[in-house]
Amino acid sequence: MSKKILRRAGFLAATLAAGIFAGAQAAEPIKIGSFLSVTGPASFLGDPELKTLEMYVERINQSGGVLGRPLQLIHYDDAGDASAARNFASRLVRSDRGLTSLWVAVPQVQPWLLCH
Repeated sequence: MSKKILRRAGFLAATLAAGIFAGAQAAEPIKIGSFLSVTGPASFLGDPELKTLEMYVERINQSGGVLGRPLQLIHYDDAGDASAARNFASRLVRSDRGLTSLWVAVPQVQPWLLCH
């Protein structure tokens, strides 16, 4: 379990590195989007993942953020529904403007990270 958390922390670090190069104003938050199964059949995975993301965002913000910019976590709960996950991914990319990166964990598959 601790290796999995460390691996995800590494992905979060990569997300933060992408945020550094986003080129937005210093006062604007760096937005990190995620959709996880916090409820539903995969909640045993999604709930701890969300709590871990929230913990890291809180710690980084308490330390002054990234280059003086706070992090903002935008999260959607797909409840284990693939259709909802697809809709949330689309919403994060199309509607939540200024999104720096997208964090997704797929049950039974290694977590992956999309930076745009």
